[in-house]
Amino acid sequence: MKGALAAAVMGLSSLAAARADLSINGAGSTFDNPIIWKWFDAYAKIDPTLKLNYVPVGSGLGVRLIVAQTVDFGASDAPMGDKALAEAPGNILNLPVVAGGVAVVYNLEGNPKLRLDGDALAGIFLGRIVKWNDPMLQTLNPQVALPDEDIAIAHRSDGSGTTYIFTDYLSSVSDVWKSQIGKGTSIKWPGGLAAIGNEGVAEQVRELPGAIGYVELAYAKNKHLQYADIRNVAGNYVSPTPESVSAALSGATIPDDFRFSIINSAGEGAYPISSASWILIYNVQKDADKGRKLVQFIKWAVTDGQRLSKSLDYAPIPDAISQRILRRLDEVVLGVSEPGQPISPTPPRNEERSRPVKTTIHPVSPIVGVSLAYLLSLGLGHFLVVGGLNLFLRNKGDRTGRPHPLAWGVGCVERFIYTSCVIVGLPIGIIGGWLILKGLAEFMPRKSETALPNDSVDDHHGFLVGAGLSLIVGIGFGLLGRHLVGEPLLPAKL
Repeated sequence: MKGALAAAVMGLSSLAAARADLSINGAGSTFDNPIIWKWFDAYAKIDPTLKLNYVPVGSGLGVRLIVAQTVDFGASDAPMGDKALAEAPGNILNLPVVAGGVAVVYNLEGNPKLRLDGDALAGIFLGRIVKWNDPMLQTLNPQVALPDEDIAIAHRSDGSGTTYIFTDYLSSVSDVWKSQIGKGTSIKWPGGLAAIGNEGVAEQVRELPGAIGYVELAYAKNKHLQYADIRNVAGNYVSPTPESVSAALSGATIPDDFRFSIINSAGEGAYPISSASWILIYNVQKDADKGRKLVQFIKWAVTDGQRLSKSLDYAPIPDAISQRILRRLDEVVLGVSEPGQPISPTPPRNEERSRPVKTTIHPVSPIVGVSLAYLLSLGLGHFLVVGGLNLFLRNKGDRTGRPHPLAWGVGCVERFIYTSCVIVGLPIGIIGGWLILKGLAEFMPRKSETALPNDSVDDHHGFLVGAGLSLIVGIGFGLLGRHLVGEPLLPAKL
């Protein structure tokens, strides 16, 4: 880490200070993104030594990244399934940290407030209702003169917890949808336009007249999109609000593993397309210091951090659930694999496996590679073309032995190319070989007992190999040129 060099110079106290500044990285749900970053900003005032990072890549990828131990925590709008949990190298906790509603947004002239039910939504997203003035939609909205306009469907293209929530709802209200499409973070849509993230779907609906889509409520409000009231189990048409999501959450039965659904929850004021959202962490935190900081942050998020939820139209987790989460977090193991046994920095030998190194191609590699190829071509031109032309012109000189008049000019060009290749070509070759081979090495699998999930190529092997190959190629090319042409042919005198 960055503080290691300072520690070597300044001693143990500096090392302790450097260790106090930790980075914790997370990735996953775009549904959670607004509240997670609001929490980060607030928590930075509580613990300024902790740097929290989060990338909203979608719930599906967030789950895969935490399973692969690429991030310190994942975030998902759907609890992990049994299969994903079984694939993880350790026990992953699903901790609900916030709840929210998925809004059905649309783009119609005049922004009328619409009412929709499960049958109508399933019909639209199955492609069976294709016009806004369809009789079913008009019956649900007698107060609105719906236009004779095509319906354009916008949906997610990435693995998405928001998609899971929405398709879970459609599966619960439509047997046709359940049997033909089903629910999941990524499904085969009957049709429509795909976009990445809640942000992408919201933007698509905003830009396309007649469009309809589904996004987390905060994104609908941020893009100033109109959203529908949805009929719930009690027969009431309810808007997505923190209060209606809390009403859905209050009727939920929460198991010990915190994997639950509040879709179509009973309650007069419950919004039917509601869900909790989960932070995913390993029960055993191999890095004790980082694990302790992560647990402290989550404890704050499910208690004091809940006060920030409503400002972004999320519903806070009920206090009874928060207390259960706190007790579960107290059981997280920090820095040991078994009671009393420290974690080994390397996996057991019988678990050694080949894996790809983290991919990071140096951005300069293509530029240097092209430059190297150009210089080699230049050198080839010197040895085989310019040198040959110079020889020819010298042989065509007059009877006094005076070379051809053009030989001097060609010889100057030859000398320039020769000097350029020697002076510029060798260092460019060394640097280029290093960068190119360093980039290629990122794709090469390697076996290593010490290969950890966040390893990357960070040694000098690429430089040594690149430099060696460049020297060999340079010397070989020089010998070839000397053999074919001989010494530089610039005439000694005119």
